[in-house]
Amino acid sequence: MGYVYLREAYGERAERLAEALEPDLSADERRVIARQIDRGVNCPGTSSMGRLFDAASALLGICTENTYHAQAPMELEAMAWEAHDESGVYPCAIEETGEGAWAVRASDIIRVMVDDFGNGVSQAICAARFHNSISHAAVQVCKKIREKTGLETVALSGGVFANAYLFERIMPLLEEEGFEVLLNSLTPAGDGGVCLGQAAVAAWRCRCV
Repeated sequence: MGYVYLREAYGERAERLAEALEPDLSADERRVIARQIDRGVNCPGTSSMGRLFDAASALLGICTENTYHAQAPMELEAMAWEAHDESGVYPCAIEETGEGAWAVRASDIIRVMVDDFGNGVSQAICAARFHNSISHAAVQVCKKIREKTGLETVALSGGVFANAYLFERIMPLLEEEGFEVLLNSLTPAGDGGVCLGQAAVAAWRCRCV
């Protein structure tokens, strides 16, 4: 994922950066990945926040391989806590898609983060700024949705909100903007909640047959 985001963020410069930032990924492996991407072979697109956190963790040299579930994101969060007073934010474009949704150009965040790291900024500060950037981008998306729909309630869910650093940054930002924020309480925010939702849908369909 780190290499994929480097390609998206830097284009032709990605190869040189990958050599320095991802030494465990050989040139042959990069060629295979690049060929898969270019041909669309076994590389479905993803909007997963977890994969973005995987990429950031790897590119900062914090964790380059998950040996257990969410290892790279958790180690990235742990590193961010070492610079918990950092307030810097990486800029990124937020674009409206053709389907009426809003998309954050995460490659913008990755590019500025990698530039920061390459200029000698510490892993901890880069990790903190990365988390801050995700928080601010999410709030900006919520504001854009509110402008179009009038909705003022935000539900924070998904496995990414097991990340206390991220949660503690985004929650006050939303409240300052006047949003009502809903959180998981009786069900987990991650995959356990997805399973419950699937069961609820199945039960509803069976009842309606």
